[in-house]
Amino acid sequence: MFGHVTMYDLYPANNYNIWLDIKPTRGYHFVMQTTAGGMHSGMDYSINEAGILLSETTLEQTSFAMAGIPLAARIRNAEQYADTIEKATEMLGQNGNGLSSTEWLIGDIHKNEIALLSLGTHKQVLHRSSKNEWFADAKGFYWSDNNIKDRDVRMETIASIEGRPSAAAVYAPSKRDKVWLKLYEEGKGKIDADFARRILTTPEIDSPFAADAKYTTADMALSFETWASFGPPVGSIWEPTDLEQKNFPEIKPLIHNPWTILSSTPPIEKKDVKPVDRQNLLKIHEVHHSLEESEEPAWRGTLLPLADSDIWLTTAFANYERIVARENKLKRLAEKGVLKASHLEELGVEISFYRSMYAQGARSGQDYALSHIKSSFRDDQWFNVATGKGVLFLHTLRGIVGAETFDTAMEAFGKTNAGKAVSSQAFETFLQSKTKKNLAPLFAWWLKEKGLPKLSLASTQTARHGQGWQTTITLNTAAQSTALNIPVTVEMAEGEVTQEQIVDATHQVIKIDTKNRPERVIVDKYGLTARNNGSPFTILTFDNELENTLIVYGTLDEKAGNLEAAGLLQRSLRRREHGIQPKMKSDQEVTEDDMRKNHILLVGRPSTNLVSARFANQVAVKFGTASFEVQDDIYANEKSAVIVASDNPLNSRYSMVMIAGLGSLGTYQLMHLFEEDTLSYAQVVVLTYGNEENAFVAPLAELSKEF
Repeated sequence: MFGHVTMYDLYPANNYNIWLDIKPTRGYHFVMQTTAGGMHSGMDYSINEAGILLSETTLEQTSFAMAGIPLAARIRNAEQYADTIEKATEMLGQNGNGLSSTEWLIGDIHKNEIALLSLGTHKQVLHRSSKNEWFADAKGFYWSDNNIKDRDVRMETIASIEGRPSAAAVYAPSKRDKVWLKLYEEGKGKIDADFARRILTTPEIDSPFAADAKYTTADMALSFETWASFGPPVGSIWEPTDLEQKNFPEIKPLIHNPWTILSSTPPIEKKDVKPVDRQNLLKIHEVHHSLEESEEPAWRGTLLPLADSDIWLTTAFANYERIVARENKLKRLAEKGVLKASHLEELGVEISFYRSMYAQGARSGQDYALSHIKSSFRDDQWFNVATGKGVLFLHTLRGIVGAETFDTAMEAFGKTNAGKAVSSQAFETFLQSKTKKNLAPLFAWWLKEKGLPKLSLASTQTARHGQGWQTTITLNTAAQSTALNIPVTVEMAEGEVTQEQIVDATHQVIKIDTKNRPERVIVDKYGLTARNNGSPFTILTFDNELENTLIVYGTLDEKAGNLEAAGLLQRSLRRREHGIQPKMKSDQEVTEDDMRKNHILLVGRPSTNLVSARFANQVAVKFGTASFEVQDDIYANEKSAVIVASDNPLNSRYSMVMIAGLGSLGTYQLMHLFEEDTLSYAQVVVLTYGNEENAFVAPLAELSKEF
C-alpha cells in the first residue's frame, strides 16, 4: 500500500488537478500528479514502469548550497530514470542545493521493498524494510508528516549551531505522528486498500489544508493505476478566508470530488473542439507582508541532550531565549529601561504559555520529574512536561542568579557547547561557577521533584513611613518548597510600584515604599512567577485536543446569534491545524458527563448561556447583564467581547473557555479569529469594538489584599 495527501495553500492547490502520463524517449514511462506544464509532480506522487513509487513530505528548511542541483531536477531524474531504491536515493540526494528539505517514501514493487529517506542539504539518512529499520517498532510501516525523524537532518535546519539556540535536537511527536501510530496498531496485519482510504480520510492525518488524497496497491501500480480524490478528502468544502479573498481576488473554494481510478489510458480525443469558455491567464497580485523588527538573540548556541533526562535543557535553552530576547528589547525601547504594565502583561502571557504546556502534560496523568523524562514517538505529553517545566526552571534560575549574570552565563555556555551533547549536571556545574548563590537545592528540587511551587500570602499591612507609606508583605513559604524571585505590586489611586525579591524559608518578608497611600497589594500580578496557583489554562490550550472539545451555545437569550456563532466557531476550529470538528450542543441538552469528559467552550455570556451563568464565578471576569469588568475596567459596547479560560469545574484535567460578546454581533465576530490564528495564548483576551486586543494573565484573589 502506498498513499499520499497534499497539504497546500488554497490559491495554488486548485491547479494541481492533472494526472500526467509521460513516455520519454529515454528512461522509464511514468505517471504523476501535477499542474499544467509541471516538469515534475509538484504534488510529489509518481509511479514509473520500473516499479518505483515516490512521494514526499516537506520538512523544515535546511541550509542552502547555492551551487547545488535544484530539487525539481533531482525529482524528475528519479521519476524518469530510477529502477531501484538505491538509484532513487542517489538521484534525489545528489549534490542538492537544499531547496527544499524533504522526507521521501519510496516503494519498489518488484522487490517488495519500502524505504524512508530523510533528505537534508548535506545529510541524508535511508531506512529500509530489507534491513528491518523501523521507527517506534512499527514493523512493515513507514509514515511521513513534515516532522523530521532523524536528528542529523533536524540539526541542518539550524542556520548556525553557534547562533540563536534551537530545540531541533529533540524530536517532538506531532499529533499526526501519534494518530499514524495509533491507526497502524489498529490495522497491523490487515492493511489493505480499505484501510488506506480510511486512514487518508482521517481528519488528524489530513489537516484542514489537505487538497487531495491518492493511494495505490502493488497490483494497481503495475498498471499505473491509483485511487484518487481531488479536494478535501474528509468531504468538506474549503472556503477562502476574508484575508485570502482580499489578497487573491481570483481564489476559488476547493470541494471534495468523488473517488475515482486514475490510469494510463488516454481520454478520447475530440478533434476540432474549441471551447469558448477558456480561462484567461490570472493576473499576479503582489502581496505585501509586514515584518516585525527582529530581536537580538539573548544568547546563542544550540545544545543537544546527552540523555532523555537532559531534553528539558535543550528545549528550554532555545524557547526561553525568545522570551528573554523580547524582554531585553522591550527594556531597550522603554523609558529609562523600566517596563510598563503592558510590557509585563506581554511577558506574563509568554511565561503562562509554558505553565499551561507543563500542566497539560501533568494533568493528563503524565507528570514527571525532569530527570525522569523518557521520549516516545507515540505520545507528546512527556515533551510538554519537559519543555514547559524546563522554561519555568530557567526563568526561576534567572530571577535568582540575576538577569545580567544569567544571560552572560547562558551565552558562554551556548558558545562552549554549541552542537554538543550536554548533561544537566554539566549545566549546573557551569552555572554555579558564575554565581555565589547556592544552586544545588534549586537543581535538586526542580530536577527530582514533580509539580510547581505554590505561593501563599500570609499577611499584609501598610502604615505611614516618613513622608510616604510602607507596605509589609509576609509570604508563607511552606508550600513554596524552593526559592523564587517573586514580584509584588502595590497599587495606588494613581500608578503602581512593582518590586521583586528572592523569597525562601529564611526571607519571607517584602517591604515596599511608596509616595502615596496603597490601595491594594497583589503578589505576582502579571503571572511572571513559576507557580502552581490558579488555572494554568490559556484560551487555546484545547487546540491539540479538539477530539475532546465540546462547544456549548446559549439559549437563555440571543439564541439565534449564539447558535450561528457556535457553528462558525466549529467550522473555524476545523480549519486549524488538526482538521477536527469539535462536537456542539445547546446549554439545555448538554449533560454533566458531556462536560466532565471534555474541554468546554461556552458561547455566550452568563445572561445568555445557562452553563456560563452556572460557572460565572469560576472565571476572572465579572459579568453584568450587558457589560463585563476586567481588572477594574468596565466594557459596555455591544461589539466588545472577552475570551477567558479557567479549569473545567467538573474536571480540572480539561479547560473551560467562555467566549462572550456583549451582543450577538460581538460574539459572532469573534469566531473567525480562531481560524485566522491571530489570538494570543493567554488566559484572558479582551477585544473592544475597535478590534483592539488586550491579552494578559489575571491576578489571583488569593494573592491579593485590598486596604
